[in-house]
This record gives sequence, structure tokens and C-alpha cells, in this order.
Amino acid sequence: GFKVDEEGNVINNEGHIAGKAQMLPKEEENKEEDKKDKPFNPNTMVDEHSPRVRKSGKVVDEDDNIVGTVDKSAAHKMAGFPVDYDGNIIDPEGHIVGKAQMIKKDEDDKKEEKSDADKEEEEYRRIADQMSTSIQQSLDKIKPVLKRITETIDDEEAKPQKERDEKKLVDTVKPLIEQGSQILEEANGAIRGLDPTGRIAKKAQSNTSNRKASPEEYHLADLLAQLSGEVTTTIDRAKKKVRNMPHAKKELNPLWNILQSPLLQILSAVGLLLTGVLGLVGNILNGLGLGSIVNSLLGSIGLNKILEGFGLGDALKLGSKK
Repeated sequence: GFKVDEEGNVINNEGHIAGKAQMLPKEEENKEEDKKDKPFNPNTMVDEHSPRVRKSGKVVDEDDNIVGTVDKSAAHKMAGFPVDYDGNIIDPEGHIVGKAQMIKKDEDDKKEEKSDADKEEEEYRRIADQMSTSIQQSLDKIKPVLKRITETIDDEEAKPQKERDEKKLVDTVKPLIEQGSQILEEANGAIRGLDPTGRIAKKAQSNTSNRKASPEEYHLADLLAQLSGEVTTTIDRAKKKVRNMPHAKKELNPLWNILQSPLLQILSAVGLLLTGVLGLVGNILNGLGLGSIVNSLLGSIGLNKILEGFGLGDALKLGSKK
């Protein structure tokens, strides 16, 4: 209770110097005053920048990022309490009063990567589905046309040579070939329209080895194999039937290319966006014994060169040419 003067002398109640006090420099004294003004923090692992518990059960940092969660049933009791790096929830007295489930940084990154991969996969599935719609519509339209081509040529070939009217045959079959070509061109345009800028194709080429085909892609491959098989077997059969019809052979053989070419373009367009589908198509066609026929007809108009030009190589894996 003794007083101390400015020089550090301790003065007793009678006014005599009873001792000497070690005085603090002025700056240190100010620091001590500052410390008194700040609230005492018994837990040095948390401060004013630490994440805080919210009533919703989320643990949010000062930038409003969710960095953890707390049991919602208890969150309201700890709302505003700081949380340390280990997830300990600290009350104003410095006691640990709960535990938060903190989200690790690598978990955030994995979730983000997974989310990006999911979005990419969803895009591939959507594209495959839209392509299937176009191919199915083409199949429905072109099957009756191809059937008429086959029946018309078969009927003419079945007649005795002297009774054949090859000019009439050409006049009947030619518009059917042109109609079939138009159907395939429409499908080709629809498929290419799915990626007008080439963005998806560019991304697809870098991911081909890292992904498995989706059910939508298997369905697309089945439809493509049907379309390829229908068109190529019709052409192959027709070429053989008109072999002994000189006029029909001369007039019709150059026209088959207008059926083959859009089919080739469809396959290459699909391959650019979903390369793996071509391998599936090749497997289906080979399984049906049609691989060599498709390869023979489409190979003759540059199938492999076009695929190699797109960096797809021997994506179809068809049998050797007949």
C-alpha cells in the first residue's frame, strides 16, 4: 500500500523512503496498458481471425468459406465460438466445448476434380444420347428406301436377260439412292452441329484413354452398326446384282458413293467426339461378319485416311478388305 514516486522511491506512511522500486521505461508501460485493454485469450490456437460456428451448423472462415460443420442440434449453443485448426470449438473462457468436422483442403480439391469429371461425363452422355436420336431417325427413314432399292434390283435381276429394262431400273433406283443420301446428310449435319466450335472434340481426344464407354455410348454404337450394316450390305448386294447388267452397272455404280460418303462422314463425326464408340461399332460389325464389307466399301473412298487425319487411326478395327 506504500506510494512510489517518479524516481522509484518507495515512501512509507510516515513519509520516509522505505525502499527502491525498478521502474519500467515509458514505452513498456504503454504496452502493458494496451495488453490490459485487450481481452484475455486463454487459448492461443484461436484469435479474431479464426473460423466461427454458425447457428446453421456450418463453420465459416472470415472470407465466408465453409471450412467445417458442427452437429446442428448443438450449433445454436456454440454460435460465434472460434474453432482451431484441429476442429476444437473454444468457449470465451478458453475451454474446449465441442468438436467440428473440418473439411481438409485435399478433400476440397478432390471434390472439385470429381465435380469437373462428373460434368464432363454428363456432357459425353448427353452428346451420345443426342447422336442416338439422330441415327435412330435416319434408320427409321432410310430402311424403307434401302428395302425398295434391293427389291427393285432383285426383281429386275430375276427376269430373263432379254426382258430386263435396265433404263427403267436406273430411273427407279437413282432417286432412291439420292433420297437415302439426303437422309444421311441430315444426320451428319445434326451430329456435327453438336460441336460447332470443335471444343468438345479437342477435349475428347485428350481423354479417350482415361474413360469407359457409358450405356448411352453402347446404345449409340449399336445404332451406328445397324446403320452402317444396312447401307453397306444394300450397296454390296446391289453391285453384285447389276454386274451382268451393263447399262445399269455403268449408271448406278458411280451413284453408290453418294450413299457411302455421308455414312463415312457420320462415322468420322462421331469418332471426333466419342472415339471409343468407333471401336464398339467395329466389334459389333465384325461380330455380325460385316466388318470386311464395311471396310471394303468405305475404305475405297478413304475411310482410314480420314480417321488417321483426325488422329483416330484404325479406330473401327474392321476386318481386311474383300
